Amino acid sequence: RGLIPLSALPRIDRDTPAGRIEGDPSALHDGVTIFSDGTLGKYSQTANLKHGGWGWCIIDHSGTVLLAEYGLLEGDVQTVPRAELRALLSIFDRTPHRASITIRVDASYLLGIREDPQAKARADNGDMWSECWRLILQKQLRVNVIKIARSHATQAMVDVGIISEHCRVGNDHADKYAEK
Repeated sequence: RGLIPLSALPRIDRDTPAGRIEGDPSALHDGVTIFSDGTLGKYSQTANLKHGGWGWCIIDHSGTVLLAEYGLLEGDVQTVPRAELRALLSIFDRTPHRASITIRVDASYLLGIREDPQAKARADNGDMWSECWRLILQKQLRVNVIKIARSHATQAMVDVGIISEHCRVGNDHADKYAEK
């Protein structure tokens, strides 16, 4: 029928190294707001080619990126929720002990991070939820996860007050880092 069998497509190496950092690590401090995202990229509909990416960033009042980290999702299970959680794991790993941080996300999936950790650990991606909780408890972090109005916000959404310009710019940067 003219279709290429999946077995003939190239296999993606999912044993990827740690993320890449750009910017000043001192930007990640107590009271900071972080923008985070995860994606499966342009081949998300093709099992052998989809490869998740994650990214997060901190921006200043003018929208300039002060610090960012991004990378590819490790392992054979490649889903957007896992990519989103991988970004959180990176943030928690780098955040100083006893810091209070706000993370702005475009995924409702991440909003329950503070509720019922045992249920999250038994759910899909329980391994990653458990690791999030381990880092939060070990480092005594105070975490507030807030959903941005929606992903890929437009200037028109800013103009009518659905999302702030600062959040739109931060989310755009996080999207770009997740896609690198």
